[in-house]
Amino acid sequence: MGQVKNKQFSLNQILFFVAVVATAALLMLSLLNRQGGVMYYALFVLIVPVVFVDDKTFAKILMFWIPFNTVLYISSFSIIIVFATFRVVKDLINTKNKKIDSLIPVLFAFLIYSLFTRYSDAVMDSIKNAIIILLSLKLFDSLKEEDEDGSAFGDMIVSFSCGVILTVVGSIAVNGIDFSSRFSVTGSSGVNALGIMSATCIIYLAMLISQTDKDRPLRTVLVLLLLTTGFLTQSRTFLLMIVIAALWMTLFEIGSRKNMLRNTIIVVIVLITVYILFTRVPFMADLLDKMMNRVDKLDSDSGGGRYILWQKYLETIFSTPKTILFGIGDYKNYGIMQVAHNMWIEIIAEYGFLGLPVAILVYVHSLRRILSSGERYKIRLFSFLPMIIFFVAMMYSHTPIGNPNTVVFLLSGYAVYAFSKGFAPREKKQKMTLSDYE
Repeated sequence: MGQVKNKQFSLNQILFFVAVVATAALLMLSLLNRQGGVMYYALFVLIVPVVFVDDKTFAKILMFWIPFNTVLYISSFSIIIVFATFRVVKDLINTKNKKIDSLIPVLFAFLIYSLFTRYSDAVMDSIKNAIIILLSLKLFDSLKEEDEDGSAFGDMIVSFSCGVILTVVGSIAVNGIDFSSRFSVTGSSGVNALGIMSATCIIYLAMLISQTDKDRPLRTVLVLLLLTTGFLTQSRTFLLMIVIAALWMTLFEIGSRKNMLRNTIIVVIVLITVYILFTRVPFMADLLDKMMNRVDKLDSDSGGGRYILWQKYLETIFSTPKTILFGIGDYKNYGIMQVAHNMWIEIIAEYGFLGLPVAILVYVHSLRRILSSGERYKIRLFSFLPMIIFFVAMMYSHTPIGNPNTVVFLLSGYAVYAFSKGFAPREKKQKMTLSDYE
């Protein structure tokens, strides 16, 4: 039995490596604007790991793909949507339990509502959203059964981080880098997205470093690389996310009764190190100066323009009873030429105020599924940081409906489970009898 498990483990690792190499090849071909047979061959190769790896390995592949969402497409669909569909269909065919998932009626109701609005984008997004949610919940359910110490969760975060760094390295290798402008993999439209992903990975990695010794050197190196990437984007959202996370973690580290003096010393050392980096190292000081200049110009450039855009959206939405209830559909039909860059406004614009509670119900039900457990456990306030950061970021980014932001949101829910249960000290977990969530 042990030999079979080792063989299966080796096979999963080989297929994971195949997926990484094929994805890297696709990235380079996409950045070089070379389509055709080679690209489709690489896509075909990716089908093998998608179909045959176990859930733990596919979770790592899925997280690795998230940064490639705006780069790699098959027709008009991202590779995540395409291969998630493969995986969901495969799981539905192979599952021994034919009982209907309790989430399916909720997703079906959301789809029916989308059909009722008659907006084609809303319908397609609700279908893609259902696929992503069903896949994510299946993966997280599997991880909860075997990831007692949170190691699989940590591997997913490392995979996510490596995906971000690979897109950056690939872009620099093909297009070079201009330090006088904001850095992005996909042009100006992807600057903020790259900054948000960098900050998201940094926060997860920092939380892992504070909770476990596993892979601490690797995770520290990834944090430094992602910090550099985030500052290269000059994204104000990136800076806001990092500041909130730093304050949150500092309060919890200093406030911890165990090793309070040690934690305080570590925090002080980190703050001094950061201060030296951004005041004495010319390159880092220049990056910080450029970012702070963008903060100072919040009212005069894209930040101020974004608030004007939000006002335009809200005026359009509240213009008629129909648009209030069912949204506006294609915003270009109303003379608006950009997406809102605000999660709540984009959801209301696409589904209306009637659709908003239905969308919220889908995500709340999904979170309940992720947080559920066969045994009681105490939810730690510390573990909510990724979810808080997600909502902060989405105030200046896009709706999670129908795109991989849904995976990131559900991951923040699984982080609550992992940091509350998987990384909780064993002796404390045994003594806990009262749960904040059952």
